[in-house]
Amino acid sequence: MIAPRIKRLTAAFSIILFTASLFLKAYAGETHRTDMYGYMAALYGPIALYYNKFAIIAWLANFTFIITIVTNLLNRAYLTGVLLGIVSFAFSVCCLFVTKLLIDEGGREEPASASTGAYIWIFSMFVMLAASLIPVKRKQANG
Repeated sequence: MIAPRIKRLTAAFSIILFTASLFLKAYAGETHRTDMYGYMAALYGPIALYYNKFAIIAWLANFTFIITIVTNLLNRAYLTGVLLGIVSFAFSVCCLFVTKLLIDEGGREEPASASTGAYIWIFSMFVMLAASLIPVKRKQANG
């Protein structure tokens, strides 16, 4: 059956995109010091709880993404995988509404907008959603 192979390849492609997004600029600010790469956004995500609700929702997409990976690769709970894929994608789109980034511990913010890394990150969530939508028949045990 070709569907399990396509599902795994699609999920693997999504993981590659996600990993690549960590090393690309996620947000571009007005000044160079405001630029934020994907790994920085992943590490500093919890801080967003204090200054930007859209950023914390987007950061939570990483957890649902990881659970979706496990669900897809184990070919378990089709509906759960699809729902988690939808949630991951919807949460990730929230990163487009982040318009300011915290630049220092004093609480100063500067305007910023999503950059290449953020779009690739969102696309990785979409690809994982697509992988979730590929149905796979489970083998029945004999006997």
